Amino acid sequence: VSINILDDSNPQASCYPNVELALDETGNLELALSDVYSGDGISCAGFDYQIEPSLFDCTNLDDAVVVTLTIGDPQGLNTVCTSLIAVVDQTAPVALCNDLDTALVDNIDLTLLPELFGEGSYDVCSSVEYIGFDTLIIDCNYLGQTSVELMVQDASGNISTCAASLTVTNEMAPLANCKDAIIYLDDSGNGELLIEDINNNSTDACGDSTLVDFELEFSSVDCSALGGGLQQVELLVTDQGSGISAACTGSLTVVDQVAPAILSIDELVSFSIQGSEPEQLFNTAFNGIV
Repeated sequence: VSINILDDSNPQASCYPNVELALDETGNLELALSDVYSGDGISCAGFDYQIEPSLFDCTNLDDAVVVTLTIGDPQGLNTVCTSLIAVVDQTAPVALCNDLDTALVDNIDLTLLPELFGEGSYDVCSSVEYIGFDTLIIDCNYLGQTSVELMVQDASGNISTCAASLTVTNEMAPLANCKDAIIYLDDSGNGELLIEDINNNSTDACGDSTLVDFELEFSSVDCSALGGGLQQVELLVTDQGSGISAACTGSLTVVDQVAPAILSIDELVSFSIQGSEPEQLFNTAFNGIV
């Protein structure tokens, strides 16, 4: 006796009504049966299935897509169900940071955009934007090397970070300030002019007096400077880092306060009175002033 058991009932497909699935790191997604099929309705082995559509990419991020699952058994009986697929991007963008060297010039603060640090950052599905700061105002506080953290965000809100090195140098002219000075000649008729006699708190452009060098136009005076009124002396201030210089002038007054030397010379003084013959009146000391 031969007994044939036939399955003449349609398979029953059961789909998840709403499904959220993430694209892979390449921005693509291929649906598997387990993504949409809930696991009920298959009575026997040997069935086949078809998912339409089954391939998704970044273009599907904005819309929910209806997916149809068709299940067929060996007897050629088919059934269908549908799922509403929402595709999301959960892959963080690639943050690429670039080190940056820049300089302060013309006594103006420098404004840097984050794009300068993150040029080359990208996302598989969208453009990227930089968050954390809109602009970076660079002033004297940033001199030297500073680490800057950059945050890169894609259209889906995924965020990556990287760090860039910012090196800032000072290429601004120093601030040269002079004052007037009075120099007193010594016993030999000479005087020395010191930097502190003319310098009036000169600094580099960032206010540091230890980072500049000073040079006077001249540093010694003598009796030839007397009686000529005020003299001008130039002070040259040079930034040690950039080599950029600035100059100022101060008025110099040279003063002789040394009393004259009196030499005593013994000499016989003779004179005549009202046309009479000169007579030796006395022997006295004649003061000669030198």
